[in-house]
Formats: sequence, structure tokens, C-alpha cells
Amino acid sequence: MIMINKIIIVTLILSFLSSCIGSFFLATQNFIYRHTSAKFVVLLNKLVLCCFITPIFLIKGLWSGWVQEQIGYHVVVEVQRGSIKEAIYTTKDMIHFEEIISVVWVIGIICYLLIQTFVFISFLTHIKKDSKLILQGIWYHTFQKLCKQKGLKQIYLLSSSNLHQPSTTMDSKNIYLFVPEYLLDTLEEKYVAMILNHELTHIKNNHILFRILATVLNAFHWFNPLYYVLKENLSEWIEISCDEEATFYLGEEYKKDYTDLLVRLNEEQTKIQKCKIAFCFSNSKNLKILKKRTWCIMRKRTLGKKCTRIAVLACFLGAVHVGNVLATELDKPMSEFFAVDAGVFYTDEITWVDPSEDTDNRYVFIDFDDSAFETENNIIFEQGDNITYEILFEDSTVKNITENTDMEVIHEHSFVKTNLKKHIKNSDGSCVIYTYAGKVCMECGKEVYGEFLSELRTAKCNH
Repeated sequence: MIMINKIIIVTLILSFLSSCIGSFFLATQNFIYRHTSAKFVVLLNKLVLCCFITPIFLIKGLWSGWVQEQIGYHVVVEVQRGSIKEAIYTTKDMIHFEEIISVVWVIGIICYLLIQTFVFISFLTHIKKDSKLILQGIWYHTFQKLCKQKGLKQIYLLSSSNLHQPSTTMDSKNIYLFVPEYLLDTLEEKYVAMILNHELTHIKNNHILFRILATVLNAFHWFNPLYYVLKENLSEWIEISCDEEATFYLGEEYKKDYTDLLVRLNEEQTKIQKCKIAFCFSNSKNLKILKKRTWCIMRKRTLGKKCTRIAVLACFLGAVHVGNVLATELDKPMSEFFAVDAGVFYTDEITWVDPSEDTDNRYVFIDFDDSAFETENNIIFEQGDNITYEILFEDSTVKNITENTDMEVIHEHSFVKTNLKKHIKNSDGSCVIYTYAGKVCMECGKEVYGEFLSELRTAKCNH
């Protein structure tokens, strides 16, 4: 549960920051397109989606040592008694908020993947039910010619009576290009070439594989509506980029025929069975998108300057860098609110020590009563050069330890009060000492630990 909880925290941080980057991209994408190309906009959209699942701030943290330092810390939430913050965290503890969030997130992932798998299998089964391999005619010969030109192999060209749009999809073994049966004898050769060229461009550029990947990764962000928007936006730009690639170097007459075909097949849109893991030639959900594709095809285009693309890419990378710096700052508040192992401690239990003061405060014994052991604390002794553990007895005797002694000896234990001191040195020269209630059997050495007692912070560690 702790590991799932940590993944959720990272996912939430990435979701928030990537949503900010994605919103900026959506607001500027048309401006970027006018000065570059649809293919470049597709690249940027892919990079934005990658931001949702790439924890760059953790990678940078591993390089700088920040993540390793954080591992040694307990998540400590400082609150004042009687404050709203105290009420919030008390309510969270009562309803086990962190556990509920973890369970809901995992259930959401499972449900999303099951639904998408069911839709895809149903779609593929439906169109393959009465499908037949095309081995002759205009479609077959044009298909073979274009595959040879594009260097594509192992693609199945099939006709289906259960499909109303030329579509491209794949399963775990093969790639399929489906043609509606009613189109086999109704289109001229030039229109057949337009459709096949468009669909084979999807295959050549691995659009189907990336769409599957984007759908699977969507499961981790099933709660974020902007991810769905960006994923659909990517599909639209992919279609425009294929249109652009198919018509860029051709004349106005060819572009007019291409848009006429697009509009003609779009009339069949209402009959198609929707599937997120398939590309259809005229899969436009509304007239606005169809008009956008038509406008992009017919407008006069020039190749964008390389320096423009570099400048836009540099701006994007700058935004990613700023976002990941912010992610580092967000880690603490997000961990405090969502971490299952977060401890709520009151400010009057935390002591700040000035470096000029006597450092013997480290060995001050903190008294407690038996209620500190109502719930035993199974402390995990973490290893690290910056972490030490000591047992402090009431008479100020100190014992260094590295692990919990849990000896099961049949006798009546003779326990004495102790404090467990966990001392962590930070890279900035400061340190923090956590104190836990403890007791040790003087005969067998059995150690028992109870609740947290206090936290001592020193701006400069002299221990």
C-alpha cells in the first residue's frame, strides 16, 4: 500500500504540472501550426502526453541526491492545536482518507483498462466477423503498389460488410487495413489511392502503436479530464498531418478531390462503431473538425523554418524545466496531505535549536507514561551514512543500535524506560532528531517502541 501511495503522489504531481503545460499548448497550438507544420504539432502533443508519465523531477533528484535524502525522512505535518489544519488532518485520520484514495485510484485503473479492452475486442470482432481478404481488383493492385513505395510489409487488406469507413487497426500479431464492402466497386482509382495512401501513412508513422500506448497510459490519469482532451486533440492533429503529407506537394485539383472524398465519406460517420484504437479515413465527430481538416488541406502551405521549430521546442523545454522545479517544491505539501505514513505533530512538540546553543540537547531524556505503548510502533531501521540510532536511558546512558532486537525468551520481562533517538544529517549541514517512546528488558534485551514523542531540529549539526 505504501508503494502504491507513493506512486499516486508522483502521479498527482505530474498530472497537475502536465495539465498546466498542456493548457498552454492547447492555447498556442494553432499559432504554432501556422508557423511550422501539423507533423511538428503532433510531436509537441506527444511530448505533452509524455510529461504525464515521465517524472523528470525524480530523475534530476536522483542525480543531485535530493531523492536519497527524502527517503530518510519521516513525513511530518506540523499543525497548531485548535487550527483548521488540525481539524482537516484529524478528519483524514478518522476516515482513512489516504487508503480510500489508493483503493479508488487502483479500481479506476482496472475499470478503465477493462472497458477499453472490451470496446476494442468488440470492435475488432465485429468488423472481422464477415471480413474477406482482398486479393484482386483496383484496391489490391493500388495497395501493393503503395506498400512497395513506402516499404511496408505484413499488412492485411480486408473488406468488411460491418464497417462504414476505411479503417486501420492492429492486434497483438497483425496490422489490418479494412475497406467497407460497399466501396469496393464504387470509387475511381484516384480516390482508392487517396484512401490507401492516407491509411498507410498511419501505419508507416506508427500512429496506431502510439495511440494504443496513449490509451493504456490514460489509465493512470483516468481522473484527469485534460488528458482525454489532449489525447483526442492528438488524434485530430495526426489526421491533419496525414492529410498534409498526402497532399502537400500536389496541385489544387488533387486537394479539391481529396476534400470532396473526405466530405462524402464523412456522411457515413454516424454509422461507424466507435473505437479508440483505430484510425478511420473520415473520423470527424462534428462539422467543426471536418472544416478544420478541409481548411488545412486547401490553404497554401510553406515549409516552416528550422529556426522557428527550434525556438518553439526551446520554449517547450523551458516550460518543462520550470514545471519540474515546481514539482520538487510540490513534493512536500503533496506528501503531507496524501502520504499514508504521514505523522501529525503539534508545533509545541517540535523544538528548534540554534547552533550556538548547547548540543547536549540530543541526550535529554523525554519522560512518558504507559499510554505511549497502547499501539506498538514497529520501527524500520533504515540504513545510511547520514542516519544513526541510539537508545537513551533515564540515567543518560547511551546505547548505539542498528536494528530492532526482538528476542522471544520465556520469562517475565523486566522493562525500563528508554528513548529511541533517530538522528539524520542533512546535506545542507542541518540535522533532525526524532524521539520515540521505548522500553528495553534488562534481562533479555527485548526492545519495544511506542509513539512519537518529539522532534528536534538544529540549523547546524555538531553531533
